Amino acid sequence: MSPLPMGEFIDNLWGSIYKGLGWYHLYFLLVSLQFYILFPFVLSVLKRTVRHHKKILVGSLAASRSGSPWPRPTCRPRPTPTRCSASCGPTTAPS
Repeated sequence: MSPLPMGEFIDNLWGSIYKGLGWYHLYFLLVSLQFYILFPFVLSVLKRTVRHHKKILVGSLAASRSGSPWPRPTCRPRPTPTRCSASCGPTTAPS
């Protein structure tokens, strides 16, 4: 793949900025915002539980393995295929 000429690159860049088509590269802003909002809370929890990290880790593992208090969604069974070309073997022409 060859690089774009400078004029075409500038046109694409300006079009993405002006029309708002270059949104995908801004995802890091959402992640950074979440980090900056939650970090003080996580830091305060870590400072208050200095000698209990192992207990918290074991407790969170047990809580995650115990299941959810909400019922699981019921899934309909998938229909079994009636005929599969891979399991039928070679086909022969009728004689």
